[in-house]
Amino acid sequence: MYEEMMQASLKYVEDNITEEISLEYIAGVFYISPYHFSRIFSFMIGEPFKQYFMKRKMSHSLKMLRDGATVINTALTYGFDYPESFTRAFKQVFGTTPKQYQKAPTTLKPYGIGQIITRDIVNFKGEILVKSEYVYLDGCILYGESEIVDVTADRWLGIMATKEEQFLRKTATITELDHAHHYIMAQCMGDSKRYRFKFAKATKEGEKPLDLEAVELSNGWFAKFCYKGNMMDVYTSFNADIQKWIEKKVESLEMVKGGLMVRYQKGNHDSFEVFIRLERVLYAKIHTPSIDL
Repeated sequence: MYEEMMQASLKYVEDNITEEISLEYIAGVFYISPYHFSRIFSFMIGEPFKQYFMKRKMSHSLKMLRDGATVINTALTYGFDYPESFTRAFKQVFGTTPKQYQKAPTTLKPYGIGQIITRDIVNFKGEILVKSEYVYLDGCILYGESEIVDVTADRWLGIMATKEEQFLRKTATITELDHAHHYIMAQCMGDSKRYRFKFAKATKEGEKPLDLEAVELSNGWFAKFCYKGNMMDVYTSFNADIQKWIEKKVESLEMVKGGLMVRYQKGNHDSFEVFIRLERVLYAKIHTPSIDL
């Protein structure tokens, strides 16, 4: 239900981009309270409605400015009574003024239509949280390659996507590997900026493939979160989801000790699972089946 409402709300924004759409108004379109709509929109799109709407409005205005329209006419077209208000909104979104943009129109790129981040959600003490499941994973040895990335650098997610694609191409014909799944593991290097990302696969018979490093996964309890969409596209949102989950659940997770792992199924980048190691032991392994890697 929420996904359909969010899809309809994104379309409504595009169909009425020159209008002034308040949070109260669009919530009324879907017959729910502004508070409830705001929570759902922020959770599923990854940013508040007002912020998203202004990004899209300003992005649409780029073409008109690029084609030589005056700031006054552009402002009036997109629902602003005064050009000064339009200029303030434009600068807030893009960090420059409309006139400066017209002098160098290739310097800015529009913000795209929002992407709905699909995951199971629960209402926990009045808060919308991503749904989690506690699972036990048996220890094993994975094999792969690693890359140290500065997560504060521009396009670091693009670098990650390229490295992942290269790893998958390189390992596609290695017969010792089990290609049913592939994994991405993250480990903080200690300064909160540099992370070591490991791209890995399991082996069929436990044999070590040539030219790949061993990646040890010790057994233990994990929190598991399920997402639809490419990890590189929804990283910011799932990171925020988990941080909020930790805060509300008062949970201790081994975020720094290499406890975060993403698992994809073969040939499917439209969904993935996130596993994060728990610091505490829930109960004896014999009480629950473990997940096979």
